[in-house]
Amino acid sequence: MTKRKKQRKKTAVSRRPSKNLTIQLAEAMAFYEEGEVVAARQQLLGLIKQRPRSKSILLALLEVSERMQDWRTYAYYAEQLLPLERDEDRAETLNNLVYAHIQLIYPALAWYFAKELTTKHPDFELTIQAQSLLTGLEPTLLEEAEGLVGATASPNETLNLMVQHDRVRFYTESGHPEAAIPEAEAILEKIPNTIPILNNLSLAQFMMGNIAQATTTAENVLAQDPDNFHALGNLVRYSVLTAHFEQAQAYAQRLEKINNDNPYLPTKQAEAFAFLGDDEKVQAVYKRAAAEGSDLNPLLLHLAAAAFYRLGDEKSAWKLWQKAVKQMPSFDMAQASLAEKPLPLGERSVPWYWPFSYWFPQDIEQLLDKHFGKTIQRKSARGVEQGMKALLAERPYLPKLFPYMLELGDRTAREFVLNFVRVVETPELLQVLYDFACSPHGSDDLRFEAIQFISQHHPDMLPENKEVPMWRNGQQSNLFMMGFEITDEPELVEGISEEVLQKHEEATDLLLDDKLEEAEDMLQEVIAAAPNFYSAYNQLALVYERQGREQEARALVEETHARFPDYLFARVTLARIFTQEKRLEEARELLKPVLRLPKLHISEFRVLARAEMDLALADNQAEGARTWLEMWRRIEDDNPELLQWQMRIDGPDKLLADLQKLVGRSRKKRGRR
Repeated sequence: MTKRKKQRKKTAVSRRPSKNLTIQLAEAMAFYEEGEVVAARQQLLGLIKQRPRSKSILLALLEVSERMQDWRTYAYYAEQLLPLERDEDRAETLNNLVYAHIQLIYPALAWYFAKELTTKHPDFELTIQAQSLLTGLEPTLLEEAEGLVGATASPNETLNLMVQHDRVRFYTESGHPEAAIPEAEAILEKIPNTIPILNNLSLAQFMMGNIAQATTTAENVLAQDPDNFHALGNLVRYSVLTAHFEQAQAYAQRLEKINNDNPYLPTKQAEAFAFLGDDEKVQAVYKRAAAEGSDLNPLLLHLAAAAFYRLGDEKSAWKLWQKAVKQMPSFDMAQASLAEKPLPLGERSVPWYWPFSYWFPQDIEQLLDKHFGKTIQRKSARGVEQGMKALLAERPYLPKLFPYMLELGDRTAREFVLNFVRVVETPELLQVLYDFACSPHGSDDLRFEAIQFISQHHPDMLPENKEVPMWRNGQQSNLFMMGFEITDEPELVEGISEEVLQKHEEATDLLLDDKLEEAEDMLQEVIAAAPNFYSAYNQLALVYERQGREQEARALVEETHARFPDYLFARVTLARIFTQEKRLEEARELLKPVLRLPKLHISEFRVLARAEMDLALADNQAEGARTWLEMWRRIEDDNPELLQWQMRIDGPDKLLADLQKLVGRSRKKRGRR
């Protein structure tokens, strides 16, 4: 069957679209024209929820879906368009529905729309092809129906039941369970206990949030057919997503023992093992299926890719994702994974098995609306906390599911858990967050965000030395976690007159202008007037150092530290001197009390970071120096010193290579637009 491509006038149906709707539609099509088809589709799907009978939106959505070869979206919304069309336009949509359902392998639905086309539009130019398709499909459908629905009153009734069956499959697999359930129930009234219908009904019930019903329906299937792999796979999924992990394992063991030539079996087995995080078994299922030489389901290819990547074979993973996208260009999971290939290792969220939507029944949106309302952005912190606790009360198994989501879910799933834990700070959830921070799963920034929250709000969870084993750019190293807050509020100096403070400020300006002798004279005046003004001693030591009077500078630093042991700048400066002299352990001991402070001024943090990087490099611990540089960059990413330190740590060659990669990625992005 040929799909006809024809430019059609996009007209309004009943009312003129609102200005806001028109603007949003224009924005969506601008995305489309720029090649951002995924963004265009998302915008259009949002618009169609607001105006389900808008012909202009439906036509735009069909155009975008066709470009993406997203035939599920195309077929669903093309059928919504049918009542709004007349004559040749309607015939063309019917013809395209036949084509879409052939691509999706719903032969009974293809037959249904072909029959509608030949009956209602006999003069349409492609009706002859539709009639030929009808002639070829009917005997096959009637033969398949014998095993599915048994003997019925007439061939026509049998064909209509097959259409209903395809509708149940299509609605379930396309994410429209609310439409699938009544269709399934209608068939079951005529033919009770039909196993394929029960399996799809079970899935639709689960997607609607009716977990108990879904489980009962699947168990009814197993009562009739104990080795039904669809039901077993579904029950593994339901059990995992409600945190009944032992039960899930039991169903998975039964599923693993099944061995037949049904082409859907490998995907269902891999799906079950993926929910359990069993990479070896996912990989083994794929290898067996690939050895048989048959075409593989894109979902199986995605799951196999994630398994290969998690087991250390990144090269095979990218090939499998590429194969999945080639086979089904609209397959979001493989597309999203493959899009991360150009990213540096630490910026990738792959590998993951399941996107956020897979971790909840479809009622997650209703649940969030129920507990947070439509205006969550305007809720107070207390309101958000109450909403999350209410959600937790309704779904008490969530804390047990969160570790699976953090390990096996995509970035959105991980962000959901991270944000949830930051609001509902139970000991159990905080431990989940800490374990995630120490894991290799997800991007570096998300894990760092998790450990930063722990460090700032629950520092007692950190090891005594505050060194946390973390993964960075694919390698594990110990990361020192600051347990202090960084502030830029000016320090209040007590017991010092305004006149002395003014002189100290003038001396600092003279030092910055390299007027060293004048700065020295003024600092001596400050010290004479305020002998306990420790900051003046630090500035004077800096003057001596700039003048080349290194012994005097060192002596003054030691004297200042002895007189004022709590004065951070003298302590850190002395630590740097010890580092230069290779007295590394003494330097570490000097810095330890600083690391335990609850708050640092940004200027204090800078001198501490410099001292820690000096110490790490002197001890041949470049990774430790990079860690401090990264912390500094997160706090003050525009400081020009960062580049100098990066060159010192990594050398100019590494910096040049990184810049070349960055420029290359930037050019690629500009080229796409």
